Amino acid sequence: MYFKSILIGALLAAGQATFAATLLPTRDDDQCRRAQLYGCNESDFSGQCEDTDLGYTGVCYKTTGVFQDSLASARSKYSTGAVLFANGDCTGDYLWLDTEGQSSISAKKYQSYVGIFIPEYS
Repeated sequence: MYFKSILIGALLAAGQATFAATLLPTRDDDQCRRAQLYGCNESDFSGQCEDTDLGYTGVCYKTTGVFQDSLASARSKYSTGAVLFANGDCTGDYLWLDTEGQSSISAKKYQSYVGIFIPEYS
């Protein structure tokens, strides 16, 4: 399983999130497939905050609102985690988010995200 984690990490770093997600084992419970982000336009999860629509792991979603315009802090709402991407097709510069999140994100616009389920950490 350790080798698979390294392989998945390398694919994520190479912008191949959708392919990496296909290597992950499936489970019957819906909790492991959920992907949703919480983001705010000020650091430390303050200011105007919003959630992305509820999605599923392994699917690339376009972001809206503060995620595209003025994201300053963000976190995953589920233990599955998620990766934000600079480009609208889940490629380019990326930022990994877990449930603790990032409380101070540099002024970067993220156009898409994909939820990732990693069994060892969920």
